[in-house]
Amino acid sequence: MSAPEHGGSDHSDQPIRFYFGIPLRARASALNWTQVCDNLARTLDSLARQTRNDFRVLISCHDIPDIDTRGLNVRFLQAGFAPPVDEQGKPRSDKHKKKRRLGHELAKEVTDGVYFMPLDADDLIHPELVEKVLSDDNRRGYLIERGWMFNTATGHYRECTEKQNPFWRYCGSCAVIYFEPDELPLEKGDKSRYYSRFLNHIHYAEVAEEAGRPLAPFSDAMAVYVINHGENDWTVYRQRPDGKTHYVEQRPVRDRRQLQALKVLYPQLDAATPPPRAWSWVCQQSRRLRRRLSRRSGHA
Repeated sequence: MSAPEHGGSDHSDQPIRFYFGIPLRARASALNWTQVCDNLARTLDSLARQTRNDFRVLISCHDIPDIDTRGLNVRFLQAGFAPPVDEQGKPRSDKHKKKRRLGHELAKEVTDGVYFMPLDADDLIHPELVEKVLSDDNRRGYLIERGWMFNTATGHYRECTEKQNPFWRYCGSCAVIYFEPDELPLEKGDKSRYYSRFLNHIHYAEVAEEAGRPLAPFSDAMAVYVINHGENDWTVYRQRPDGKTHYVEQRPVRDRRQLQALKVLYPQLDAATPPPRAWSWVCQQSRRLRRRLSRRSGHA
């Protein structure tokens, strides 16, 4: 694994043919807004290191974070609805709602076919992903079967492989999908378009296959799913069983050369590692959320 130079070739005189779409948690529903912003900053840094920079980043949000977006073509789309907090003050997920907004805004921008990658606000992308997609240009899309999980609490990596534990099964940042303009939702609430079928990453490949446009798998590991940073939707907010941590810790990467290569490709992860006593830190974050929700329920 080798790391391309920061930045990339400039194709700014050509129409934008690649978009990233990021739904961002609202400040009012975040346990730690600073952590949410730090996670997004690392995600955007991985995009800034792409070897081609002719893409745009759409971020569907309530609040515009105070982070550095220099060198990137970023557009923040502020929500016109209230933050997802119920009457008891319990945070709710609005990811699907924000993903639909991304599709609606994308339809307003494009006049020709484009590649679109749904990207979570805490994951990292291989620096050659955009270049690989636009160079091959299959007009269907691409699937990430191989990728990495990074456990922030321990600093350990483990690869997800296509045969036993495909990356797309665990992480929403797992596909690049090709859309023609008439396949995008033209108005709010329009769920009839091809775009609207891609809400759950578990079914991305199946949806494309049924449409006769199967997603081509990347041959390399093309993304990092970052877990245990304290703001993970699945484990912290939904409080679901954490099989991902067990998966990483069961057989983490030990080879020094491979670890060094990963750090070169994804330097953002050095900054993502919490201090010692990391497991206590992660557990503390979960306990803080439970206490916060309990207090809100008591004041209702």
